[in-house]
Amino acid sequence: MKRNLLLSICIVACGLTASSHAQVKNNAAYGKIRTKAADETLTKAPEGKKTVYLMDLLTHDDAGGNIYDYHNEVAVTFCDNGDVYMPNFVSRKRMKGLLKGKLNLTGDTIVFANKQAVGYAPNKQENYQLYVANEQGAPVETETFKLAIDKGTGKITYTDQGLCLALYLGNDLSEMLGKGSNPTFVKKDEVEAQLDSYNFTYNNILTDNTVGSAKAKGYFDGKDFYVKGLDPKYPQAWLKGTLEDDGTIVFLSRQMVNLSSQDDPYVAYAAKQTGKEQFEQQASFSLKYDATARSLTGLDGDAALVNYNIDDNGNMNLFQAYNQLRLSFNELKPATPQTPDFIRYDASGQEFVINIQDKDTDGMALDTDFLTYRIYVDGKPYTFKKAAYPKMRRDDDMEEIPFTFSDYHTIQGSSNKKYVYFTALPPATKTIGVETLYRVKGVTKVSKRLVYDIATNTTSTTTGIKTAHAGSDGQSVAYYDLTGRRLQQPQHGVTIKLTTYTDGTRKCEKLMVR
Repeated sequence: MKRNLLLSICIVACGLTASSHAQVKNNAAYGKIRTKAADETLTKAPEGKKTVYLMDLLTHDDAGGNIYDYHNEVAVTFCDNGDVYMPNFVSRKRMKGLLKGKLNLTGDTIVFANKQAVGYAPNKQENYQLYVANEQGAPVETETFKLAIDKGTGKITYTDQGLCLALYLGNDLSEMLGKGSNPTFVKKDEVEAQLDSYNFTYNNILTDNTVGSAKAKGYFDGKDFYVKGLDPKYPQAWLKGTLEDDGTIVFLSRQMVNLSSQDDPYVAYAAKQTGKEQFEQQASFSLKYDATARSLTGLDGDAALVNYNIDDNGNMNLFQAYNQLRLSFNELKPATPQTPDFIRYDASGQEFVINIQDKDTDGMALDTDFLTYRIYVDGKPYTFKKAAYPKMRRDDDMEEIPFTFSDYHTIQGSSNKKYVYFTALPPATKTIGVETLYRVKGVTKVSKRLVYDIATNTTSTTTGIKTAHAGSDGQSVAYYDLTGRRLQQPQHGVTIKLTTYTDGTRKCEKLMVR
């Protein structure tokens, strides 16, 4: 039987104190086992302001113990009525339910009901539920729990070190199925605005020390250094290190690099090579940081970064091993991308074929990790909605398409040539447009927009989103706080103003009201 990945999220519990009602319940007395329960899992959030966060937490695997899990992408929906929907954290690959909370009037706390359903077991006709629990995973008596929001940064955190979320099947508390601790949510766009680019080289120990190369991204948050792409097998994984006084960045072992569809973890460890394909686990590894060159080097000699999968019996199965890591700083500069090229449009198959340039208007290469493109239909931004494109390999809707994205159903293309397959474009559609965006260091540059006229089979170019909209008429103006909650008017402190223009373009401004 597949082992369940045990996770839990340490969160703030509403009104819990040691002297009041935060008492551990006896499993046998906490409630009778329900039978033939209806599926109560929420799987889709209603309309609202969607904000993408990167979530950090400490997960717990029943065979492997605690595992550090950094910067998982999650979408949180803030509704106008104050409701908040965020993805379940526990066994998240299989338990895809949403947690529903309520934002308080001051906008700094989200309150959730305890024991929410996050999945369903049809064979037992019972819901998987999340319980507020102590560090051992035993449920505590409370009706709610809280997450705190920093109104200055929008960061979402817990405040009570002693409470977690634990997963159980219904009210049967005889077997805990998951627990963990320490969640933190930071806005993805704020992280992306800080990213630096690195040229990455390494030796692959298990293939006779062949040299590999790739790109990596990283940034400092105080002394913490987060890097994406340091594990060659799993380039989407984030690892975290800490800058020490001696100029080294120390990475702890037991960091998650991949999670299977059955919630089985693949984990990165520091190791010492003791023989051919033989490694001894270490607590951490270090990379030397050159602050002047902004480069990182390390894992020389017998030191290594290795990937293990932990099986049902707790055995460590070795999959990859690397050393001789080198991260060379590659400066990023804002630049305007070249205009996309039109190739063809097949009306019968609704196939739109274009060429997305990966160079700027001066002919210089752009870092494609920061390159996206956006489709327009009759002058308005087009959203690829998951409901209309069920085979799209994303969990949410997509308006900006990453340059590297290809799922062979909605978007296909491994290089500059992109095939876009629409579903049921309106018969009266007149034009299809596309523009490229390059977003680095908090600055977005937009190419001219290529516009294809279906009736005349001709193309033209127009200027896309501008820095300022002089002479354009605003179609609507909306205000939001830093959590994404819509406001009737600007409030004291920081307010986000979103103006939508008659041509479908938008302008976002941050207002400071004193």
